[in-house]
Amino acid sequence: MKGNLKRAYSFRKETYADGDVIHIDLAQEVSFLNKAAIKSTLNDIPDNSRVVINAQDTVYIANDILDLIREFKATRAKDENIKVKLKGLKKAYQLQNSEESLNKVTFEHYYDAAKRMTVKREIVTKQFPQ
Repeated sequence: MKGNLKRAYSFRKETYADGDVIHIDLAQEVSFLNKAAIKSTLNDIPDNSRVVINAQDTVYIANDILDLIREFKATRAKDENIKVKLKGLKKAYQLQNSEESLNKVTFEHYYDAAKRMTVKREIVTKQFPQ
């Protein structure tokens, strides 16, 4: 019981030129006792945000918390343009992890008149999977 009352997650915000990314790293055990704190944190996330919920170090997540994450991703995130990336969740939780890559690399071929030849240019686009 005492272990369940400890902090259920850590919260950090990274600032980038193209916008902030909010990281929610879940603790080793996340029980129903932590539901109010997690719900409050998810409710406080501003519109148009990017959020990473990381469960890589988590051994146990209560069903109440999983339902909260499912609801947040399916409803509020879509309604308020919040991009959510799930990371490290076990298959048994029946919540699909997002793609690992945040960057998409494409190549563009164009004719360079000065060089009088076709050249290839690499374009890196930041992606944030839904």
